[in-house]
Amino acid sequence: MNLTSPKGRSWGFSLTRRSPKAKEQTGFHSLQSELLRQSAAWDLDSARDAAAREVQSIVSGPEALSKLSKIREEYDQQLAGVEVQLSLAAGRQADEAKAILKLADRCREGIEKVEGMQGSLTGKLETVLTAVPHYDLLKRVYVTRRNLGRTLVDLDSIVAVPTEMKRIEDILNEEGEQDAKDHALPEVHKSLMQLERRQEAALYQARASMEERESLEKQFGKLERFYDRVSARIWQIVRNCAVMAQEKPAVLVKALQMIERQERADEGARRDSVQRQGGEVQVRGWYATAILTIKEYMSEKFEFSVGSRAQEAPLDIQLLISEHEKLVDELTIVKDLVEPCFPPRYHIFDVFAETYHALTVELVQKILDAYASSLSTKDIIDIVNWIRDYHSQLDSLAAEVSPILTDDLDRLLQGYNFQTETMMRNWSSRILEEDLKMQPESGPDGRLYTIAPIDLFKMVGQQFEVVDVLGLERSTYTLAMTVYNVLDDYRAGVEG
Repeated sequence: MNLTSPKGRSWGFSLTRRSPKAKEQTGFHSLQSELLRQSAAWDLDSARDAAAREVQSIVSGPEALSKLSKIREEYDQQLAGVEVQLSLAAGRQADEAKAILKLADRCREGIEKVEGMQGSLTGKLETVLTAVPHYDLLKRVYVTRRNLGRTLVDLDSIVAVPTEMKRIEDILNEEGEQDAKDHALPEVHKSLMQLERRQEAALYQARASMEERESLEKQFGKLERFYDRVSARIWQIVRNCAVMAQEKPAVLVKALQMIERQERADEGARRDSVQRQGGEVQVRGWYATAILTIKEYMSEKFEFSVGSRAQEAPLDIQLLISEHEKLVDELTIVKDLVEPCFPPRYHIFDVFAETYHALTVELVQKILDAYASSLSTKDIIDIVNWIRDYHSQLDSLAAEVSPILTDDLDRLLQGYNFQTETMMRNWSSRILEEDLKMQPESGPDGRLYTIAPIDLFKMVGQQFEVVDVLGLERSTYTLAMTVYNVLDDYRAGVEG
């Protein structure tokens, strides 16, 4: 390849393809020197002619001789600038030449690689062309080999089942502290899941042979019993989650991790069943069982601590309220300690709050149905304060429950209002009857008076003190109307 100047003149050298060994001997420095030399000689004759014409025009008269020193200085500066430009141009051209050489090396390497691949592909194509007539046979051989490999793996797994079963049984039957057993429980559960997957795969493979299925079922016979033992311990831990969260939170977390792992295994079993277009699928549903276990335990505990108290005669309101407050205090433990141990999707605090509230609503309804008309004033006040404090505690824990019990106290207050009115009328009647029998007394100012009105207004004041404790506006209003009617009847009795 010949390089020429912009005016068409030759640079005086050419670049040709050389072998890598020749390029190594020449080197980059010799190329750069050659480029600099040729750049200096480029178009020298034209430059000389132009310079001669320029000098002749400048010194055309005698007066121009005085300017020669200044002209020479300007030309020296211009010459220095030209030399710098030539140096830069030579450097750029050297870099371009270097890049071209590198690109040529890469092209050569690519060509050599393609040539090598061509030879390899030629041999493989010949092999493929030879094998094409035997495609069906090769396919059968491949499928047979793959099936044999799977069969060998399955056989190894089946052979290892008795040993694995014995190991699990030894762990479950091992004597020792419960903490050590709980620590080994996750590993046992993981082994049981692996055995269950082997069982499902083996039963699916043997679905056409009843004899093989019976043999496999016998071999895996203890698997379900081991699962029952593991799940029984998990439900014990979950039932006592409030206590476990305080004493052994790590054990509770591991039990919940086993539940989550089993849920993922259930989901995988469902997907496999869909892919197989039917077939047996066994899911254990441990998440739903865990929630149900917690609710059943809460119901049992509530019935034992509180529900049974409501059936005792006579009804001890103070004891019943005290036992209920202990259960509600457990919600604080659930909020602070139990909830962080459970996965968020369990919403475990909501489960506790909603279950306890439903049981509390049922308890209050039973009390009102059985005792609304016979409760003492003190018991009614205690119940109202109890319900108010209960909802205040739920609000402090940000528990959202319904219905709100403080909005449904009509029956309780009706019983209280009836008792209050009956009592006040009886008292006013007795006071009036006694007042009419007694002679009036004389005061310091000589006026006559009886003690009955004083006792009557003391009684009225006591009733307003009681209703103030309830803190309910409608109860105050109802009492005011009752007092008005009682006093009106008392006035009519005095005047009549």
